[in-house]
Amino acid sequence: MKKIGLFFGSFNPVHIGHIELAKAFLKQANLEELWVVLTPQNPHKKADELAPDQHRLQMLKEAFSNQSKNIKISEVEFLLSAPYYTANTLDYLVKQYPK
Repeated sequence: MKKIGLFFGSFNPVHIGHIELAKAFLKQANLEELWVVLTPQNPHKKADELAPDQHRLQMLKEAFSNQSKNIKISEVEFLLSAPYYTANTLDYLVKQYPK
């Protein structure tokens, strides 16, 4: 079984703090992979305060492109319906990746 960590956020915008946290999570938790999960619309934030989803996704991909190959950008919440709660995403992931 692969040891995978999840780092959720709206990343509006992604910044060096996010990158450093991701690298620390990967190392400190001895993870095989860390999935950076972009939340399209945090239920506690106003939609008009967020950059467009695809723009934030592209920023994430660019920000992490030269980082560890074990850090993956996940679009999983784009497959789900709002509101985007971590518990719902975890339920979905457990069903999709039972191991």
